[in-house]
Amino acid sequence: MLSLMLPFAAMAQADYAKKIKLYETIQPIGDTPFGENVNLYTGELTFLQTDIEFAGSGPTIVLARDMISSPIDTYNYSSSSIDTFGRWSLTIPRIEVLVKSTSSEPGTNWQVPIYASPTSVPTPSAARCTHFGIPYDVNEETWTWWREGYEFTTERGQKQQMLKRVAGNTLKPTMLKPDGTPYAFPIVTQQNWQFGCLATTSNGQAGEGFLAVSPEGTKYYLDYLVGVPASPIYESIPGETRPITHRRMAATMFVSRIEDKFGNFLTYTYAGTKLVSINASDGRSVTIQWRQDGVHRIDSITVQPAGGAGRVWQYQYSGNELVGVTLPDASRWEFSIGNSPKPVMLTNSCQIRTAGSTVGPEGTFTLKAPSGLSGTFLLSGAYHARSYVPSECRVFSGFYAEDHFPLFGTSSLIRKTFSGPGIPTMIWNYAYSSAVGSTTQDTCAQSGTCTDTRWVDVTNPDGSKDRHTLSTRWGAMEGKTIKVERSHGGVLKRTDLLTYAAPDRGPYPADLGAPLDDVEANGWKNRTWTPILNSVIIQDGVRFSSTVEEFDVYARPVRTTKSSVPAP
Repeated sequence: MLSLMLPFAAMAQADYAKKIKLYETIQPIGDTPFGENVNLYTGELTFLQTDIEFAGSGPTIVLARDMISSPIDTYNYSSSSIDTFGRWSLTIPRIEVLVKSTSSEPGTNWQVPIYASPTSVPTPSAARCTHFGIPYDVNEETWTWWREGYEFTTERGQKQQMLKRVAGNTLKPTMLKPDGTPYAFPIVTQQNWQFGCLATTSNGQAGEGFLAVSPEGTKYYLDYLVGVPASPIYESIPGETRPITHRRMAATMFVSRIEDKFGNFLTYTYAGTKLVSINASDGRSVTIQWRQDGVHRIDSITVQPAGGAGRVWQYQYSGNELVGVTLPDASRWEFSIGNSPKPVMLTNSCQIRTAGSTVGPEGTFTLKAPSGLSGTFLLSGAYHARSYVPSECRVFSGFYAEDHFPLFGTSSLIRKTFSGPGIPTMIWNYAYSSAVGSTTQDTCAQSGTCTDTRWVDVTNPDGSKDRHTLSTRWGAMEGKTIKVERSHGGVLKRTDLLTYAAPDRGPYPADLGAPLDDVEANGWKNRTWTPILNSVIIQDGVRFSSTVEEFDVYARPVRTTKSSVPAP
């Protein structure tokens, strides 16, 4: 078996799990008092906790913190502009992207190529929205450092991949610019957010900003541009490990204004890379106080109604890591966040198609809620697989490697424990099937017999077990749940079966837009709509079916047939 390692391929594998980008497979794991969510396909654990939700006449002021369990050196491609609480980040609405870094000015660095003709030499342009594309770099092949694509984050922490609209997707709002011309909306997301172009930024950086419009019609002015050096990733070659210098600048386009359909608005004010206040048109305000020791960490947040006394949230740290949040009523969150485990990197052999599931070492995250409830989350390095990956084995300077890896590793949840005063200890265990991957060059692919599903078993506190079966097949179906089986005492109690409509099922667009990330990310799962076509529940000797007969142009069901028959 070949086991040689190619330097750039090893680098790519270190970032590989980030490319999976299965935004729609993130799902709650039962009750989530700690804001925990697990991606059953990748095993990754994320936390999202909302500190401030301040409603009024107009957009609600929301300030939340999120954190992903994956190792920092794999995922942390931005630093001081986003990681405002150590491992936790403040969920300010924003666009994030990697750009070249020949200067300290993000407006100059974040340019896109414009071609006068298909064969012409490109010229750089700061019209980064009008000509939405992969950032321009005259000095180096962009593929050596460009991998993640463009990602948009909402104030509630929802992350979405930005897509370059294709001609077949004509779904867009009708909205006029101040000069009376219509917005073109050249950018979309799978979640039906639309992005138009603003002529300038709000903080004097060169080039265009973005106007995001939510499905509800709320407008987000994303035009405050900052940039910080991107954290390096590391490549491994026999005998040494060294940083990759191709990582450039993490450019972030923060929101400056949120406006609803009735003209009510929020304004966001910054000092450099720091958010310092949010002010609402109805008089509400929030101010953010930062530590004075030079460390980019939030010290406190004060919420001020239009009338009455303010309320203060205070943040405590050990070193640079967040360990506590004291609420206005003096109750407190407490955190003990250990190092995230990661699997030992596989050598990039063209023959490796299988790997054990969890490989260790283990790491523990512990959170304690103001109520006294404690949650302990045990994670382990784990391997996962994809099937029918379009890849070939290639030789580079004597090293063998896949174009696109059928196996990838993550820090995966294996146990969740709740305990506290007045409640019995509750434990959920997670078990993952062994990783079995394949490429289109493998023999099984030629006969259509490759393993194209994987399972995840969740054992609940009452002893019942849920087996989730997910598709691993490259394309629009990757990561989707196709079956859930509930059993107790070894006896099957309930089965849920799901089938999905094809992307060209219509009348919705068959293709929403082109992602601009690495091809290894399998963009088809995020650039298409594959809504549930049929769901079946088999329980207590009865088969309950629900079939969508008609969808609208946004892939929403408009006519559904439901039936039940005795189960065989």
